Amino acid sequence: MEDSDRFNSAELLQLADSIQRVFCLSDLHTDHPDNQKWLHEHMDHGNFNRDTDLIIVAGDISHDMTDTFVKSMSILTEHAQVLFVPGNHEAWIDRKHAPKSTSFDKLRQVYDVCEQMGVYTQSLLVGANSPHPLWIVPLESWYDGTLSFRESLCHDFQYWPWADFKRCVWEGYPPVEEDTDTELENPGQLPMGLVEHFLAKNEPLFLNNPFPNNIAVANTANNHKEPQSTGILTVSHFLPNVQSLPDWKDLDRAEFDDAWFDHGAGGMSAKFAKVAGSALLDDQIRRLLPSPTDDDLASNKKRNIHIFGHSHRPKDFVYEGIRYIHNPLGKPRERQLYMVSPQVDFQLVWDTQSTGEVPAVTTVIRLWEEQGGGLPALERRLASVKPRGRYNRFKGSRYNNAKTKTQQPKEQQVVEQQPQQPQANATTIPTE
Repeated sequence: MEDSDRFNSAELLQLADSIQRVFCLSDLHTDHPDNQKWLHEHMDHGNFNRDTDLIIVAGDISHDMTDTFVKSMSILTEHAQVLFVPGNHEAWIDRKHAPKSTSFDKLRQVYDVCEQMGVYTQSLLVGANSPHPLWIVPLESWYDGTLSFRESLCHDFQYWPWADFKRCVWEGYPPVEEDTDTELENPGQLPMGLVEHFLAKNEPLFLNNPFPNNIAVANTANNHKEPQSTGILTVSHFLPNVQSLPDWKDLDRAEFDDAWFDHGAGGMSAKFAKVAGSALLDDQIRRLLPSPTDDDLASNKKRNIHIFGHSHRPKDFVYEGIRYIHNPLGKPRERQLYMVSPQVDFQLVWDTQSTGEVPAVTTVIRLWEEQGGGLPALERRLASVKPRGRYNRFKGSRYNNAKTKTQQPKEQQVVEQQPQQPQANATTIPTE
């Protein structure tokens, strides 16, 4: 199968009029027993109503579709309705698959499983007859290096053991060869053209906008609504702009400031940016914004919401008319280190009956710095939270060395995630 077409048997715009509350979470990674336990406990003891609550999951539940993914999705759908966007882990191929299987086949399997379980994967209008209806648009994407900000730290990128490079197979989208003429520096093993492919697949969803220009809802019953009473929310797994990168601290800065590398893991941070997402995704998202001359847009009265995943570094900020939210569960060790909040929970983002958008408690740019005690506290936690298993292998990783050109290792180690303690004195944990 050549494609992951999620529209074979589904409406382009589905309706869920009973939904009142919309929550979000990403990067559940329930292959980890602690995360599976977390999910059980938070669903069993959470105040969810399956008829009126929707949980948006922005990718990366598990690569294992035969067991872990289905079990985790069953837990979610038992207590709430679910909308899901696949992440990079869902695209992984392993020995369980047919010899010539591709990641397109795997994504087709993901969508088939979701359809069988009643999980939404396409455009969804919730609360159409409520005071604050919301249009949710799930977007497929990948990464293309366009979010890279410091190529001088990526000279060894072609040897970097990012797991997708070994576990994803994109037929028709081979990696760029080293001698290929391309504007992208250090392309490594990035599958060129794949982002454009996925964005083209998203286009049919844009044809069913129930809120033209984000003004009144089309049906007569809602024609009395003010523009800000309706909402548009887009969802992707991957990051849409540099402002959403883990270490981008100043939203108004057009260039990265190396002072933001105060944590000591600049090489890993720079490399992750190349596999984080695509600026083309933000271009597509922004087509749903009202006119840039709109006074309500300038005053943030009329703004869209974009939910994303992938980086395991929480975000909640407003940038040029869009509120960007990343609410990951992440890995157990990331919660111990306060890279992800130890109190992470499903985040309520919309209420169709009362408020519409649910405002953020506070802006989140770098959680470990703003709420986790900053660099001194992170250093103390790194000293007390001992690495286990695969983390030990990467202490002192050559891939965090920004000054010396790294030669190709004799033996490549394929990692499930990015190395999580790249050097002995590293004070941050590079992202997934």
